[in-house]
Parts: sequence; structure tokens; C-alpha cells
Amino acid sequence: MFQSDGPDQFVMVKGSSREGELGRAKIVDQNNGNLPRRIHFSETRYAQCKLWVRPDNFQEIRNAAMGLNNWPLLVYEVIPYSFLVDYGWAIGNWLSALGATSGWSFYSGYLMERTENLSVYEGLSTSNNGQSTLTGQRTMKQFRRTRLMTFPTPGLPGFKNPFSLIHALNVVALVGVRT
Repeated sequence: MFQSDGPDQFVMVKGSSREGELGRAKIVDQNNGNLPRRIHFSETRYAQCKLWVRPDNFQEIRNAAMGLNNWPLLVYEVIPYSFLVDYGWAIGNWLSALGATSGWSFYSGYLMERTENLSVYEGLSTSNNGQSTLTGQRTMKQFRRTRLMTFPTPGLPGFKNPFSLIHALNVVALVGVRT
């Protein structure tokens, strides 16, 4: 999202992402008498980045938008079947992000990260004979905000889940084109 108050003003660029259910675990104990019978754990992360930038060179910005100033991306795109590499490894998006700041000057910015962990206890035995049971939950929230001194650099690309719904639909579409 872009916001600007005029041609000579700074531009605010905002982006965010949310990852749900990053981890889930279930622990079952066989009637120890002191430990929880079941624990469900889940974690959710949310990140937001805001940058204030100013355009320096509009020709470079146009070239970056079309990918013309990023020669590693251009070489990667002309390699036959490079999309198959992108099927399991997000290298195309990573190469594209490397040249995204061309033509812009950095003024200020921050990165905000929130993490929420939820643990649900079921059948918690409080005595040695296992007669008392309790249920409950525990929520832990973490917040971190970091001031950026320059453009953030993209981390190394991660591997994708080859069994996701999007990948399955892509395979169906590719097979449908071939027949």
C-alpha cells in the first residue's frame, strides 16, 4: 500500500503477513497422577513492516517494476523449466525482491512482530490417585518492534509444501493443458 502527500513528500510503504498454526503438538500421559493427560499447543505469528521512502530515479523504479534491472532474475527466468524449481523452492520471488528497492531512498521504517502461543490442558490430574481433574488454558503473547536503519534484506528462500492445495491445483492445470 502506498501513501503520499505530494510529489516531494515521503511515501509510506506497508506490508504484512500472518502465519497461523505454525506448530501443534498433543501430549498424552498414561495415568501418572501428576502430569496433564492431554496438552494441545498452537502458535500464530503476525509481522508488519512499514517504510518511509522517497523516489530518487523514476526510470530505475520503472525498470525494477518490470524486472529489467535485476540480471539474476532475468537469467533465471530464461532458463527452461525454471518454474519447476519454483514449485518446491521460492527462489523466483526471492530474486525479484533483491532488486525491488532500486530508485528509492530510505528514510525510516520499522518491523513489528507478534507471536501468540496457546496451550490447552485437558484432564489434569492433581492427586496421586488421579481422582481430581482440571481443564484450562494458557496464552502467551510476545510483541517486538525493531527500528530499521536501511531497507530490509530478504532472507534466503524457503521450501514450499509440495502437497498444498495450490500446488495440487497447479498440477491439475498443467496436466489439463497437456491433454
